[in-house]
Amino acid sequence: MRHGRLSHPNISRILELCTDGSTLGTLMPLYTLGNAIQYLQRHPGSTDGERIDLAADLLKGLAFLHELDVTHGNIRGENIMIDDTKRGVLCDAQYKTMMAGDADPSSGYVHFDSDCRWTAPEKLFNKEPRAMLAQANKAVDIYAAALTIVQVSSPLTFQSLKSSLFSDVDSPPTLRAHPQ
Repeated sequence: MRHGRLSHPNISRILELCTDGSTLGTLMPLYTLGNAIQYLQRHPGSTDGERIDLAADLLKGLAFLHELDVTHGNIRGENIMIDDTKRGVLCDAQYKTMMAGDADPSSGYVHFDSDCRWTAPEKLFNKEPRAMLAQANKAVDIYAAALTIVQVSSPLTFQSLKSSLFSDVDSPPTLRAHPQ
């Protein structure tokens, strides 16, 4: 998919695609107001209306992606940048999971890196270890969007709590039986 098709006021523009050997990078505009979490922390008096506007911006951008059959796979407050008009712009600073369609995730060795808070339960608690490696889908995006709305709507932030999950998967693990 050409990135030009992703033109929407609530989706970050990709200015340039850069490569360094097999590594692909993106050049995005500089958002001097930071991401939604940084912005809300610097502006603790943000009104409910401003927080609702951020949630609406997220949902507009996500609806646009889903209309194009594009899933994001890494939605969270840190991936909503704030532009100079204080509009929320969905991006993925890592651009590691944004995919079109339902690509087949089967491959040899895969490094999975996620944040448990935004990982849908059907991916996190699946009996098949490789289920966590499945590509993002619309339901997973909606789950993460709902949690992100809670994140930007709440004056409480939980940024200091560690919730990352790292796993290297190259074959299904051997499960030990535990005595009853």
